[in-house]
Amino acid sequence: MSGRDALGVIQRSIEEERARSRAVEAQLEAASTSLVETDQARARALGELATIRVGWLAEGGLADRLNEADRRALTLLERRVSLRTAVEGELADAEAERVSRASARRDAVATLERAVERLDEAEAATQARLAEDPGYLALREAAEAAERVAVHADEKATLAEEERAAKGAAYDGDPLFAYLWRRGYGTTTYRGWPLTRWLDGRVARLIGFEQARRNYHRLQELPVRLREHADRVGAAADEALAALAERDADEREADGVLPLADAVEAARVHLLELDAEIERSAAAVAAVEGRLAAFARGEDPLYLEAVALLTEELGRVSLQALAREAIATPLPEDDRVVARLLELERRRETQTMAQAELREAAARHKARATDLERVRIDFTRRRYDQPGNVFTEGALIGTLLAQLLDGVMTRDALWRVLERQRRVAPTRSDPTFGSGGFGRGSPWGGGLGGGSGGGKSVSFGGTKRAGGFKTGGSIGGGGFKTGGRMGGGGFKSGGKF
Repeated sequence: MSGRDALGVIQRSIEEERARSRAVEAQLEAASTSLVETDQARARALGELATIRVGWLAEGGLADRLNEADRRALTLLERRVSLRTAVEGELADAEAERVSRASARRDAVATLERAVERLDEAEAATQARLAEDPGYLALREAAEAAERVAVHADEKATLAEEERAAKGAAYDGDPLFAYLWRRGYGTTTYRGWPLTRWLDGRVARLIGFEQARRNYHRLQELPVRLREHADRVGAAADEALAALAERDADEREADGVLPLADAVEAARVHLLELDAEIERSAAAVAAVEGRLAAFARGEDPLYLEAVALLTEELGRVSLQALAREAIATPLPEDDRVVARLLELERRRETQTMAQAELREAAARHKARATDLERVRIDFTRRRYDQPGNVFTEGALIGTLLAQLLDGVMTRDALWRVLERQRRVAPTRSDPTFGSGGFGRGSPWGGGLGGGSGGGKSVSFGGTKRAGGFKTGGSIGGGGFKTGGRMGGGGFKSGGKF
């Protein structure tokens, strides 16, 4: 499965989860509305009971207060419907913008794929021509030969430096040798009184200083000379590589490859801009969805005010007391009203429990949709949907997303599997062709648009050492790599003197 198709699977999963989330929120909205309607029905029933004048229920104008609370709650809920309709309109606008951006992104990815394909074909043609050019082949062989010499020189210098550090410790740790060495004994720089000279001479003969001094001198000097040589041949290798890279750039320019590379770069920049716009659109959609979710949960201010208003008035009355008063009267009408009140109370308890369960379900769906959106953003930020990215088992991606939604797999685990599945599709052109095989920058884009369009300069990675030669790595893999053992030579202090 291509990276673009994999992104499509992720996007479809997001849309499906959003649909499920909105379905649950619609149920929650209906449950919240039903709960308020039940409270209104209770208020009307109490008002009806009050008009029958069951004992103390009419005291203090309770019927009037209940009727007024019902009317005020109805007004609040009507205002709430209008406000919710306006927020739904905002969501529709935000969704339309997001869909438009997503469509533009799909077109941009297709444009990038076509640009990369044209660049790949052009670079492959140029490379095929250069592979038959004697002058170019000679230039490449010269660069490779200079690189091999530089690698070998750097290895020898590095080994000598390591040997100096290892073997020099024995000399530096001997106090008598270190004393004579610091005074320059045995050299033209040595100075001292006659008695001092006599004593220093005794010490020198005792420890065999002259032979040790020559060994230590060579141990100190050889790495310096080898490093100087390595720097010189390293600079020559850099120059040879620069000449090869300049020829690569000139040939690409002559074959008209640079405009194609520029087109790839422009397509990539446009895609980055669209990604930023899509993230802003997604954030806007999420913000409006959050406001709608508050309506669904019954947590918006108008709903809470209506509930508080009815609760305050209904809380003044005990249904048990009403039932006792109704039984004491000879009228059957009040008995029927009290029975309806008791049924409404039971219904309210059931509705409250259903509302709590739907709130939990809505929160779970919202969290899952957020997780999927995060996966989509990370997927595009890593450029996995761009040309050259493929996944070996495309059907597995849908399974992974389902496991993520079910809570069986974490997002980190999902990424680990995706990393193992991802491969780079082969191209016609070779990114390691010519100067690209030295691992230190190249004009070749490799058919995936990785270059900046060529030019005549080569950007070497890392920090150059004296002479411009970069250590670390190997030919074809990023510079020079030291290691191994020097073929013979070196110094052995032998411990004591």
